[in-house]
Amino acid sequence: MRLLGTITYCFPYLSEETRKMITTLANEAPSYYAFGTMLGERACDNLVSPELAYVAIRHARNTSQYNLVDGLASVYSDNSFMKPWSFPTRTSKETRLNAKAILSSIETAIDSSPPDWIRMELLLYLLALPHDKESDLEKAIEAAERFLISRKIQNEAIYRAYLHQAKAVRFLRQDPNAALGEWNLAIQCSKKADNMPHTIDLLSRLGNRMKETDADIAIKLLNEACIIADELDIMPLETFNILGLVAATSGQYDMALEAFLKAVGEQQKRGNPIYELAVNVANVCNNLGNHEEALEWARKAEGNIHAQVQLARALIALNRLDEALVELDSARERTLSVGWGGTLPFVDFGFGLYEFATGEYRNALETLHQAKKGWEDYNVNLHLGSCLVALARVELAIAENEGLERHVNTAGFWLEALAQYARERKYLGLLVEYLKLKAETRVLQGRLDDALDLLQQASTLSNRPSMRTQQKHIQECISELEHAQQ
Repeated sequence: MRLLGTITYCFPYLSEETRKMITTLANEAPSYYAFGTMLGERACDNLVSPELAYVAIRHARNTSQYNLVDGLASVYSDNSFMKPWSFPTRTSKETRLNAKAILSSIETAIDSSPPDWIRMELLLYLLALPHDKESDLEKAIEAAERFLISRKIQNEAIYRAYLHQAKAVRFLRQDPNAALGEWNLAIQCSKKADNMPHTIDLLSRLGNRMKETDADIAIKLLNEACIIADELDIMPLETFNILGLVAATSGQYDMALEAFLKAVGEQQKRGNPIYELAVNVANVCNNLGNHEEALEWARKAEGNIHAQVQLARALIALNRLDEALVELDSARERTLSVGWGGTLPFVDFGFGLYEFATGEYRNALETLHQAKKGWEDYNVNLHLGSCLVALARVELAIAENEGLERHVNTAGFWLEALAQYARERKYLGLLVEYLKLKAETRVLQGRLDDALDLLQQASTLSNRPSMRTQQKHIQECISELEHAQQ
């Protein structure tokens, strides 16, 4: 593997012997992940210098090898510089739980007079911790920036990236445009420094921020992060999970499935349970129409309430309605017994689909609308698109029963709501669903030419790997319609 800036940025401060050892391992390693493994294992199995042990724990964290992190922290428990990096911060929840202990260990490490480059890293670590007041974050940024300038620390870009990231967080609420500018500066600095693990993290975070305003840009950022991760062989679970969620929310289900399956593989590699990821895979399988696979994945979630609803969705689609009702009744009872109000909209969604399948269209419309309002109240957007699609389908079924007038050009209320929702957020997959449903409306009106035109538009939009299954289904619909016109 090539010597990334992630590896060489600290070389000006290391002894010649340490530099030689790191360079030798990097040249032998087939990937950055392998380098992190080899360096961490070398430091665990053989006592090395404090500076090399510190470098080892940093790269073990970069490659998400927390067993190595724990081993290094144990072997070098007297190295105060390493202690702050021994705490898990894989999620915001873990960071909040360990924040006080991390802060205390950073203060202890700084008091022990570390080399300037390590002190700089510790000051930047402070920026990533939760701050009760915005003024506290501002002071921490100023202190880190002042130290960086006063000590003339080499490879400044690698440190500047973290400062811009902290400024982006500070501006997030008061000035979103300024925050976006700081995110982009952070990415530029990180790429300039060739610090690819941090670049992956920055792209992932910005992609996650952008998902509500421009899903297309969010997906491009997350895809770039995944490509870099693949090259380094570090496969960050969080990045793939975020990509899966953004793609699923926007209706690009093939991309979502691929991302979630990679996240599952990474989670299994870490030896962790896959319950929540299994629910995500089941959801995407249901949206793709792969209901037998959805059943299998929902069962892997082992009793999760959301998994029960995904199980019920699959059973409904397979016309196993009695079994579906058992799952839905159980999910509702469990939700009410523990008071998980945020889960109730999802249970309502399942019941709405059940009522639709049993021909109770008016009830289905009301129940699905209730689910939609619940998700909006809890600011949960993952399933809103699917709910709008379901509402539009129920609305179409009601119109079909009551008779559609041939001359009416407007779509139904919920179909238009789906279109507006998709266009505002640039959710291409949901826009394709809208065009398909509108085409169905025109078919029922006997306006086959109009329906064919709408399907051709949907085909153009879905002609991408992220929507392979939708593209296939649209082509089948076009073939059927062309045959009907002959």
